[in-house]
Amino acid sequence: MKVLHFKDYKIGSDNKPTFAEIGTGNLNLDDMYNASKESGVKYIVIEQDTCETDPRESMALSYKNLLAIADRNK
Repeated sequence: MKVLHFKDYKIGSDNKPTFAEIGTGNLNLDDMYNASKESGVKYIVIEQDTCETDPRESMALSYKNLLAIADRNK
């Protein structure tokens, strides 16, 4: 598999999962990132179906957090 699709989720106030910016939810994205590197994934696609803030701010936060995940897992 050359492409991996990331989403992150958090538990909302109604106790249901909701979409979250990459790195702000409850998924262990460091382990997911390392597993994708080890298996030869070349691209990670990030998707967030809905957001609670401005979409551009949400995208910027996800991008910043994904770069931080990559940086600390060199």
